[in-house]
Parts: sequence; structure tokens; C-alpha cells
Amino acid sequence: MLPPKTAVIELKQYRHYNFKTDEFEDIRLAAALIPPNSERIILEDLGPMKDILAIFGKVRNAKKHQEKTPALKQLYSKFFGVFDQHIAQAETIFISPDGMTHNISFSSLILYDGRFWIERQNLCRIQTSRDLLDSTKPINKGTLVAMGGIDYNQYPDNELKTVTKASDHYGYTRSIKRTADKNESFDSLRFSKIEVENIKMFYQLSQQKTPLIFRGTNASEYQLKHMKSPPHILHLSTYGFYLESSEDITERPMLLSGLALAGYNLGLKGKKGPDNEDGILYAIEVAGLDLSGTELVVLSACDTGKGTIDYSEGVYGLLRAFRLAGAQNIMMTLWSLQDQSASEFLTSFYKTWLSQSNMTPLNALRKTQLYFIKQNKDSTLWAPYVMVGGKLQ
Repeated sequence: MLPPKTAVIELKQYRHYNFKTDEFEDIRLAAALIPPNSERIILEDLGPMKDILAIFGKVRNAKKHQEKTPALKQLYSKFFGVFDQHIAQAETIFISPDGMTHNISFSSLILYDGRFWIERQNLCRIQTSRDLLDSTKPINKGTLVAMGGIDYNQYPDNELKTVTKASDHYGYTRSIKRTADKNESFDSLRFSKIEVENIKMFYQLSQQKTPLIFRGTNASEYQLKHMKSPPHILHLSTYGFYLESSEDITERPMLLSGLALAGYNLGLKGKKGPDNEDGILYAIEVAGLDLSGTELVVLSACDTGKGTIDYSEGVYGLLRAFRLAGAQNIMMTLWSLQDQSASEFLTSFYKTWLSQSNMTPLNALRKTQLYFIKQNKDSTLWAPYVMVGGKLQ
């Protein structure tokens, strides 16, 4: 099903087994490549994970781009150097990460010729290449639903005919306590309101539809859970959070990450609003939303790319939850961003995407990143944005 000039790379952690000693040895990384226009799969052992982690550590610890450059070149060579001749002419590469490789910004890796990898071709993340077999679902005809400028200190005071039913009390109570222990109360995001206003304007002009914009106390869990129909685009400009998994094997991974909505600071104290919601939208609740055919979910928030990294199942968390809910593409960030820089990048992204009728979200993300590179913007401002999907371009 792969179109011409499209490649797929699957990364997989595994523990090496020595048949001579009958023992498991170090954790290693393998990579499988389906090259463009080929029926042959190329499988390579990329070596011990400890070597890759050492290089990745140099990238994370470097403060300036010049200091990161040698390590970013090294990472590309370590991961994809063995495949370079096979993928150089591809236009789009789908990458399925595993383990700690979920945390790497592949776009910012540096090629042998000195360019960022994103300058050569489109890069899209997938959970697994199986996702590409189900890429024919149509995009729905809904509108833009956006939340921003959220009031974390108050719940909506609307009179409601129905309230949300209580969920698994013990599991949620324990997660709320852990969320409160780790996270302090959130302050309002100054540029978040401007961000959603700009997006609203671009959407109205390009799509000739009336978007649904929720601000202040109206940007609530209740509004999100009671949408009348799936949106075309869902944009959430808020804080994300992630709780490190404890050793408790009964812990539910999709109660470890989530988003802050109206009244979040009250929810941390165990209080609920009149709609029986606490303003803390956990990943497990996201999975229950109806996002069938939603073309794009944008998570303009900190820590949205994180989740519980599990050896066999990949990353649980917001990413998996939005995919389970039916979203075709999710744009998220790999590390924390300043409110203003996130607003500027996303405003540029939407302007690029919505101004052209045949532009895909993946192409729009790349064009926006290339624009920022051309402007000599620091890679920390554009590299954390990743597109995760399963739709062949």
C-alpha cells in the first residue's frame, strides 16, 4: 500500500539472548526498513541502547545548538546511517519509535551534508506500521473546536440538565492525589487566548465555517465530553502533565497523563464543579471522546508527548488516547515550551495549512519548521513539534 517515494522505519528495543550461556544480556535496538519501491524488508541491529543513550545525553545536556551539532550528527548516523542510501530519495518517511526513542526529535537530527533531517524529507511518526493499513477513513465535515485562555481557578456555573456520571472512584482519587502531589496550581497562559483567536480567524477565512471557541470557565471537561458531533480540528491550548509510573503493578497507565481544563486548580484539592467534573482530563477520559474522522488534534501544551514507556506496548498516554478516540493525526510537543513561542509557531502553522486547500497537516508542519530554520530560529522553538498519524500522504 505504500506510495512511491515512501519509506517506513520501525524501531524496536529488545533484550539480547545468548544461547551459549543461556542468559539474557544487554538491551539493544533493532530497526526494520521498508524502502521505497521495494518488497524487501531490511533488518539491522543498531547496537546496545546504552551507547545510544550516551549520545542522546550529550544532546540534552548541551545548552547551545553549536554544542549539540556533533551529537545530532552522531545520532543520525547511529540510527539511520545504515539506511541512508535507501531512504535518501524518499519524500516521506514514517517512523515508529520504541522505548526512549519516543523522546527524540528526529526532525532536528543532522544529516551527513549538514542539513537538518526535516530539510530533506517529510517525517511522520506512527505507533506501528499497521496503522497505515487503515488510512482510507474519510475526514469528517465538522468544524474547528478550540480551547484557550482557560480559567484554572473556577468551574463553569452553567445550569446543566445532565451531569457526568462518577467514574472509578478509587482509581481517579488516587491519580488526583498523585497529580496534586507533583503539580502545583497552574497560572493562566497569557498568549493562549491570542493563539486561539488567530486560529479562529484563519479557519473562518479559509473554511467558511463558524468555529466553536471556548475560553475562561467555558473551556471545560463537560464541553469536550458533550460535543454534538466530532470536530474537523480539535485545538487544546493548555497545560499537560505526566506522572512517573510507580512500581505498583495495578496502576492504570492512562491515569498518568492528562490535560488541565477549567477549574483544574480546584480539582487538585478534591473539589468538583456542578457538572461533576474536576477540570483534570486524564488520557483514559480522552479515549472515550468521539473524534471519528477528526483530521487533526493539536496539543499546544507542555509534556503532551510523554506517557508510560512499556517494552511491548509502546507509549500509553495522551497520544494513544486520542488515536483510540478516532483522531487521524495528533500534533504534540516533546518538551516544555514558553507560552509566547508556542503561540507564534502554531499561528504560523495554521496560516500555512489553512491557506492552501490541498495542504496536509504533515506538509504544513514541515513548511513551518523550514520557515523557522530559514529565519535562523533556535531548534528548541521548532524541533519539539511532531506529527503522529497513520494516514498515507
